[in-house]
Amino acid sequence: PLDHFALRTVDQAVADQAGTPAPIGHVQVPPETEGWFVVISSDRLAAYLVPAPVPLAEDEDEDENEDEDDDGDDGDEHSADPRVTVSALERRLGELGIKHGVLREVVEDFDPPRELTKVLCVAEGVPVIEGRDGQIRLVLDTNEELAPVEREDGSVDHRAALGERYTDEGSVLATRRPPVQGTAGMDVLGQALELRPLKDPALDPLAGQNTEVRGDSLVATQPGRPSMRGDRIDVLPVYEVAGDLDYSVGNIEFAGDVVVRGDVKPGFSIVATGSVVVRGMVEHGTIHAGGDITLQGVVGGGQPGEEDDEERVELHAGEDLMAQYMQNVSARADGEIKVNREIVNCTLSATRVTTLPTGRIVGGNVTATSEISSGSLGSQTGTSTRLSVPTARSDDPIVVRAHEAVYPGVKIHVSGAMLDVEDGLRGASFWQLNGEVVRLDALAGAEDLAQLAREIEEATKHDDG
Repeated sequence: PLDHFALRTVDQAVADQAGTPAPIGHVQVPPETEGWFVVISSDRLAAYLVPAPVPLAEDEDEDENEDEDDDGDDGDEHSADPRVTVSALERRLGELGIKHGVLREVVEDFDPPRELTKVLCVAEGVPVIEGRDGQIRLVLDTNEELAPVEREDGSVDHRAALGERYTDEGSVLATRRPPVQGTAGMDVLGQALELRPLKDPALDPLAGQNTEVRGDSLVATQPGRPSMRGDRIDVLPVYEVAGDLDYSVGNIEFAGDVVVRGDVKPGFSIVATGSVVVRGMVEHGTIHAGGDITLQGVVGGGQPGEEDDEERVELHAGEDLMAQYMQNVSARADGEIKVNREIVNCTLSATRVTTLPTGRIVGGNVTATSEISSGSLGSQTGTSTRLSVPTARSDDPIVVRAHEAVYPGVKIHVSGAMLDVEDGLRGASFWQLNGEVVRLDALAGAEDLAQLAREIEEATKHDDG
């Protein structure tokens, strides 16, 4: 029962393994203690009978003055009986208010009285046995055989598999485990130790479209794709076209997800409140989705530079848009547009527009609110390519980035500043600083831009001086 205890000293002693005692704390000995005292633990769950340590300094003084103290006065000062008696121990327990969990066998062991040679626990309280909070466990991914889709460059597209997650009617989407009550305790002073309140989350707030609570489970009331948005679980209906979207199917307008296993033939349209996945090509037509749009085949067609709107693909994603290759496409995404290989002669708008570091953006007009990033921008033939990051949605600097090259004919617009690229450049990133477009390394970040700003400011101060 230490009043002070240095954990670092303990750790150091264990590390040193010196084989010698190391002081790690102290015990506050009550005044007028003769031979023993009782101390209550800090959590009040135990009381200990402790032998009083012999003050070393006083012993040495006594040895030095033994011959001078023939009258025995100093001996009278410590003449009280150091033995523990049952009556003295019970009296001390009462003075401290210890009335619960007294270990009678320990107390009665001091009849007859005897000296105390080691610390003894003389009373034990009843600790609280904590209960267990209730829990909600989500069971959303019901298709254990679902595999990610491998791209042509060898990378893995985990998002492409999202369209295949499917659950049957009656499938469990989430389960509730009720709380388990604990047991209250009592300290050695007879004071109750209360239990903390337990959390008992309910399933009802999770119940969304096409789901219901049955006992301690949230289940699907119809087949579909489970989707969690915010704190609610919906089961979105899935409209699946086994082959091509053509005259045998017709245009699709559906409140849920749409999966087309084949191609979307020219002129057909898909409007869905959920996500849209097309495994094949989309030559020209319209796809509007409230969620993601994932296109695994070639999107668009025709020759670069063609401006015939009837031959263009129109896409609008409420979240992200993902594709392999896009040509002659008009697309808008409330999230990001991610194209693995090429963006050719497209009009795009999103928070970010990116290709792989080996991809390219050629021709068209691409606008983003935070970043445009590709392997190369423009073409060696000088194809007019306009890239614009006019405003930012956050406080972070906005950037146009090319990992490999930037060709003549590229026009870069960054936060009100314009740059016409007249000569070919190696990989670079373009930022706005002091009303102008500045060029940094391809992988430069906001810290590098800040460093450049400081250098320009220092140089300006030096010139003014």
